[in-house]
Amino acid sequence: MATTLSRTPITTSSTPKVGFDIFRFENGKIAEHWDTIESILPEDKRLNVNGKFGF
Repeated sequence: MATTLSRTPITTSSTPKVGFDIFRFENGKIAEHWDTIESILPEDKRLNVNGKFGF
């Protein structure tokens, strides 16, 4: 398994987003892929100090 975490601007929205990908490899090739893209709330709207995915 391999994971990637990236904070990439999405041009279709003014809200910052964060993405998380998980890959499962089999015989050196990607066998499965899961992902999520979530909005990053402003600090005053967050329910905890960590934010989503640490952002």
